Amino acid sequence: MVDRAHASGLRVSAHVETAADFRLAVRSGVDIVAHMPAAWQVGPRLGFADSTSLEPWLLTDADAALASARGTWVITTLGKAAADPQLASYATIYRHNLRLLESRGVRIALGSDGAEEGIPGEIRFIASLGAVDNAAILRAAARTARLIYPTRALGQLGDGADASFLVLDGDPVADIRAIDRIALRVKDGRALP
Repeated sequence: MVDRAHASGLRVSAHVETAADFRLAVRSGVDIVAHMPAAWQVGPRLGFADSTSLEPWLLTDADAALASARGTWVITTLGKAAADPQLASYATIYRHNLRLLESRGVRIALGSDGAEEGIPGEIRFIASLGAVDNAAILRAAARTARLIYPTRALGQLGDGADASFLVLDGDPVADIRAIDRIALRVKDGRALP
C-alpha cells in the first residue's frame, strides 16, 4: 500500500499510539509518523494488562536509528498532556523518546491536537520537559513548515526563501518564553499589523 502511494507521488502518514505501532509504521516505509508514542490511553483498554509499565511506549535505539536512516518525519503532538494530570505523569516517556529521536537525528516536527494552544503550546510543553534544549525545539518548529509545504522555502533563511517571519522581543534559545513576545510579523515581505 505504501509503495503504491509513493509510486503516485504521495506521502504516507501513520497515526501511532505505541512503540510497536511506531516500529511497524517506520518498517512499512511511511513518510510521517503522527504522534510520538505517548500513552494517551493506558492499561487494559488497549490490551496492556499492566497499566503501570511504560515499556509499550518507549522507543528503542534501533527504532530511532531506522527512522533516521529512512528519513521518516515524526510529529510530536504531546502538548495536550499539559492540561491532563494523568497524561502528564507519563513525562518519562516523552523525555526518553524525544532525547532518543533527537540524538539519532530524526527529523522532528511539531504538531498539536489542541487548537487553543497550537504550536506555541507544544513548544512550551516540550520545553517544560527538559528533554532537549531550546535550540532543538526551535529547529523542530522551523522544520514543521517545511514538512507541511515541502515545495516552498519556509523555515529557513537564504536566497529564494519566503520573506515571511516573526521578530521576537528576546532570544528564544535563552528563554523559550520569548516566542510569546512577538515584536513584528512579516508576511511575503510586508509587515503585518
